[in-house]
Amino acid sequence: MRVLFADAKLERICTQEAQMKRKLGGPVAKGLRRRMAELYSANSVKDLWDGPGKWHRLSADRGGEISGSLSANWRIVLSPADDDVSEVAVDSIEDYH
Repeated sequence: MRVLFADAKLERICTQEAQMKRKLGGPVAKGLRRRMAELYSANSVKDLWDGPGKWHRLSADRGGEISGSLSANWRIVLSPADDDVSEVAVDSIEDYH
């Protein structure tokens, strides 16, 4: 799947090991590496649903986005959420709980 990023800073965090660890810490960085590998290996969003990342659709004011678990509280948030889409944008990495 083609992965785009909301901005250059987020792209560095998602693609550079040192930035991941510096900004997110070891456990969250480990989860991010796993979710990014899933994104790059998937053909479309529908391939994520049965994967290990606890991928799920968001609702209410976050409708149209999907989220995958990085740790107990941290999530990677993507858009769009159409199952047949082969291109996604990473919107954020956050603890929205």
